Amino acid sequence: MFTLPMLTELHDRLRDKVRQKEGRSPDPTAAIVDSQSVRAAANIPRSTSGWDGGKKVGGRKR
Repeated sequence: MFTLPMLTELHDRLRDKVRQKEGRSPDPTAAIVDSQSVRAAANIPRSTSGWDGGKKVGGRKR
């Protein structure tokens, strides 16, 4: 039976082979992580909402 580290290694090797076959570098060079900020209604408690300084919006993230 396979263990999680073995499956992770197998997945990584297969991904590298697919990327090389497509003419790309086996290692990704960048990643983008983002979330949506939703304005909170007036009746939402301040303890569950905040301020997104990058987008300059108050509310919740989803």
